[in-house]
Amino acid sequence: MALDWTPDLPKEFEERRGYSILPYLPFIGLENMFPPCDVPGYRLSDKTISDMINWDYLETLTQCYCEYHLAGLEMAAEKYEKNIRYQIAYNKPFEVERCGLYVALPENEALGRAAIDEQKNMAAAAHLGRKERYSFECAAEFGHSYGQDYEDVFWGIKRSLMAGMNAQVLHGASYSGMQLKGAEWPGYEGFGKYVSNNWNRTLSIPHARACMDTIARLNAIFRQTAKVDCAILRSRYAETGLTDDFSGYPDGGCLTNHGYSYEFVTEALLELPVCKVEDGILDREGVAYQCLIIMPTDKVSLGCLRKLQKLMEQNLPVVWIGEKPQYASFYSQWRTEEQQNIWSECLEAIWNDARLLHAQDYQQVPEILAEIGVLGNVVLDGSMDLLTASRETAEKNRYYVLYGYNRVKVTQDMPNPDEISVSAMYCQGTTKGSYRRPGCVSRRKIPVRFRGIGTVSICDPWNGTSYPLDFQSDGKGYLTGTIEMEEDEMLIFQVTGQDNKKEKSAVGQEQEAKAEISFDTLELISFEPNSEEDTSFLRSGFAADSRLIRLNRLLPWLELEKELIGFSGKGIYHGKIVLAEKKAGIYVLELGEVSDTFTVVINGKTAPFPDQVMKRGDVTDLLQKGENDLQIEVVSNLYNHLFSEKSCCMERIPIPYRPRKYGIWESTYKKVALRFFSI
Repeated sequence: MALDWTPDLPKEFEERRGYSILPYLPFIGLENMFPPCDVPGYRLSDKTISDMINWDYLETLTQCYCEYHLAGLEMAAEKYEKNIRYQIAYNKPFEVERCGLYVALPENEALGRAAIDEQKNMAAAAHLGRKERYSFECAAEFGHSYGQDYEDVFWGIKRSLMAGMNAQVLHGASYSGMQLKGAEWPGYEGFGKYVSNNWNRTLSIPHARACMDTIARLNAIFRQTAKVDCAILRSRYAETGLTDDFSGYPDGGCLTNHGYSYEFVTEALLELPVCKVEDGILDREGVAYQCLIIMPTDKVSLGCLRKLQKLMEQNLPVVWIGEKPQYASFYSQWRTEEQQNIWSECLEAIWNDARLLHAQDYQQVPEILAEIGVLGNVVLDGSMDLLTASRETAEKNRYYVLYGYNRVKVTQDMPNPDEISVSAMYCQGTTKGSYRRPGCVSRRKIPVRFRGIGTVSICDPWNGTSYPLDFQSDGKGYLTGTIEMEEDEMLIFQVTGQDNKKEKSAVGQEQEAKAEISFDTLELISFEPNSEEDTSFLRSGFAADSRLIRLNRLLPWLELEKELIGFSGKGIYHGKIVLAEKKAGIYVLELGEVSDTFTVVINGKTAPFPDQVMKRGDVTDLLQKGENDLQIEVVSNLYNHLFSEKSCCMERIPIPYRPRKYGIWESTYKKVALRFFSI
């Protein structure tokens, strides 16, 4: 892949940088791009100067791209009362963080590149630029066509929300209108069966709608004003995204596990008018950074040094990790001895300023912040892998979100069997690139502190309900309590400035439910075309007849009978809950392992839509003492039916058939159970 060039670029470069790029063209080139760049990019034996020239070139490209291309598009759209949603700087050697400022709706994408730090690229631009939305083209996976379940979709969405996004576009929806010549059921597929793109072909419209409602509730929370603890200064111009979770700030999760949230700023973002310091807070009425962290670097620009000097004079805590930089980022600031002296004097003044906080390594940063009294909006003890997010409403109430992320790691020589085609395409594997819940082995109780006063309530985005919790003020501006979490679980808390406990009793400790749960039969109903001639998904539905299976134990459908390995449709489980005593409190039904989507009916009444990731739901209002009729409807997707024993292949990327489990079953750590919490 070549780098960008236009006839006017030499002129633009010289006007902006003060020297001609033409004698230095052999130095231009990058390695960290996808697809790889085939421009040589020669380096001098001392590559300092050639690197500086390369950065001058990339800075010029970024400026021209933003000013001429992005700003021009947005201006043209506004002329017609529209705006631009754009996956800006996609695979381009530009400063992505800055580019997000220039369109109304910046958009990111994962596509097998799920590292959380890379999804934060434009979060600061969205927040400092006062943009309503930061969008995400989400959930695409190679080799999971028709097989990617909603649990996996929510895995991607939750990570994106914690990275600052608050809008989604599901990656692909195949045309299902008129029956196209040569198409086989369920219809035309824009990407064949290579990518999980067929989100308009899920079998249950009510289940899909309820999942979309959940995403909408999450977005409504994350579209409130973001409050982020730490701004991390980053300077770069290209990245493939094929990296580990903490690739942008490589501390291994130390900062986040202590409760601090962070996002990436650049010199250009820090020059925005909103970047003023009040009472030691940067952009107090907006994102409200409590500190600025500078990662280890051997180069820094003169403009950045001068901005840091101003921020420290305004009493913003600045933490610099590692050794002192050795040279300027740009050759345009280093060409003469006078320029070098100016840069060195500015650096020395900052480096020796008593207000600058020096950290030897990344792990020391949380300690330094705690020592100077800079605590996160959420305070954790560092014992569990957790991400935090804070949002403030117009009424100054706060939402706090905790997410038990599972780490995505790049493994060069060990393909992930759940993403074999991604490994083949990118020539590297990812561990847990597609999420598979590990079970209660990760579940633990942890202490937590939320900034604020009043009542702490836990909110359920799956059905819109909330309950107050037993949190106490520590007298220092925080509310303290204990929560229970496991991997891939997201918990949402609301802190209101008033005591609501009198209206609804706070949820207390878990007690024995004294209940027995059993399932007797499973009714299976297949999903199929209306007739043999129909090839469109739109002319399909659940069959009129069903098949009844008597249950001795809960197993995935394909393990109940061999003939069910290619079955797709829905299963209705019939059983009962015998409750010895109905006490005042909250009853939660946990269903072990379930795939794909499910609903719960007790005594003929449908329970609030249950959590499709943690496989549980609130059934308090439906239970009665004694015997309760229980009915669970589980709906699969089409994968096993469409693929069966076939293998889907395209050149260089084999996608082997791996049967998916559907239905309800129990595993070592995930059992069917009724849990009770007192109030």
